[in-house]
Amino acid sequence: MYSIQYANKRVKKNLKKFPKSTAKEIISELEKELRNFPRVKNIAHVKETGHYRWKKGDFRAAFKIDKKKKILTVYHISTRQSFYKKIKRKQA
Repeated sequence: MYSIQYANKRVKKNLKKFPKSTAKEIISELEKELRNFPRVKNIAHVKETGHYRWKKGDFRAAFKIDKKKKILTVYHISTRQSFYKKIKRKQA
């Protein structure tokens, strides 16, 4: 079982843009599903950046994995539209 950490305070702060109930639901689903990594649906490995992407409805999260320590580090959560814009900027 993997533990989950957030790269910085900004990751959770971005969720304040959404209704409180939506933000809580996203965090709850994200943590519940990712704890069972690698037996998780809705994830994909993005080879270009080396990160993984989790999706649930209109929301996306990007995370990296430390397999030795069994830690998942979430570094971005947002809606689908802004997620891909942000990820492309980080690649450049």
